[in-house]
Amino acid sequence: MRLFLVRHAEAAPGEPDALRPLTPAGRASARALGEQLAAEQLDAVLCSPLLRARETAEQIARAASLSAAVDERLA
Repeated sequence: MRLFLVRHAEAAPGEPDALRPLTPAGRASARALGEQLAAEQLDAVLCSPLLRARETAEQIARAASLSAAVDERLA
């Protein structure tokens, strides 16, 4: 089994911290990473409940034709 740990892409500043979205550059970066990781034949994409992590995971999952799953333990 291979495990890829990915930090969220660039997020906008603001409060509350848990609701900071990705910047346009962050979305583009997450999309590009998703395209690269899709070649790895991913089985699952898990993420923390933080908005920036969910948005990053959604881009990666979409590229791999998967759905991202939120895991509260990753908060």
